[in-house]
Amino acid sequence: MNIKTIAILARKDLIDSIRTPRLLIIIITPLVISLAIGLFFNDNFTLKLTLYSPTPTQLTAALREMEFVEILTQDTAEEVQLAIENDTAKVGIILPDNFDNALANSEFPQVIFLLADNSTESRAGLSLVQQTIQLLSPVPSPVTSSIKVLQPDIEQGISLRGNLKMNQFAVVMWLVMGLVSNGIMLVPTLVVEEREKKTLDALLISPASYSDVAMSKALVGVIYSMASGSFILFAQGGLTENIMFTLMLLLIGSLALSFLGLLVGSLAENIHTLNSYGSLLIFPLTLPAIIGILGPNPYIQYLQFLPTYHLVQGIAFAMSGQSESILPNFIALVIECFVIFCAVVWSLKRRETA
Repeated sequence: MNIKTIAILARKDLIDSIRTPRLLIIIITPLVISLAIGLFFNDNFTLKLTLYSPTPTQLTAALREMEFVEILTQDTAEEVQLAIENDTAKVGIILPDNFDNALANSEFPQVIFLLADNSTESRAGLSLVQQTIQLLSPVPSPVTSSIKVLQPDIEQGISLRGNLKMNQFAVVMWLVMGLVSNGIMLVPTLVVEEREKKTLDALLISPASYSDVAMSKALVGVIYSMASGSFILFAQGGLTENIMFTLMLLLIGSLALSFLGLLVGSLAENIHTLNSYGSLLIFPLTLPAIIGILGPNPYIQYLQFLPTYHLVQGIAFAMSGQSESILPNFIALVIECFVIFCAVVWSLKRRETA
């Protein structure tokens, strides 16, 4: 590949793409939508608890003093379990009679805890209540308790979200959607428009190699993707201490999607065919991000062949500080880049010989 030739061709495509009205829709739409994330996902974490005590207890007041705790008192132990089953609360607390008197006498009668599932939120709520009980006792001592998890298998399946909050993963989702839009809708337009203007054939028989042509057009998609991705990260507070890992994944991910867009563009005969192909690809490519925001899912493993699967998981690892887990995702994206790039070169050669 000739770097000078790639730079000249990429400069031409950048100028041409700026003149394309589709660019405004493809580039600006993800940026505008990302600014609306705050309207739907907020940073406030609320731990929902439900409690039953036969007699008044100071534990209720102590928990209500915590800003992030929402506690609902019940009239019976059965109502506590019903609230957990209906997902009204994550942790249920059933206290014995005269619980406060027992604490005052340094006794620790058994407390029954009901957890909705084995999630981090439920376990954190359990630990918080246990520590609060210890603080209310004049003599710190382990809480005697019975713990029942109502849905112990709730965490089965792969979770692309990891330990990110929903508003944090929303940043990942919009990042991926922006990259998919650039790669599948903008980059192939460069090929199709050259074909319609009868300039693609001239370009293919020029001194530029097939690799130069493919890389130059993919570079345009990478530039726009990195620009919009960086803006989304900055606007939504995704600039963490692992920002370099995030940008590396954005770079290789946008390259893979740009190559995929080039492959689509080389197969599409006109802009109408391109729109059809693009519409068919947008949904499956964004599916890992859409499913990922919902939490663990046993079927998401079947999407591992998609570049966006590794892009979503890798960025989630980077944003949550698990940089040591990124390498498999990065390697997978590099391999997919190479495979798709070879397919693009083959498609261009096939067109010239056709």
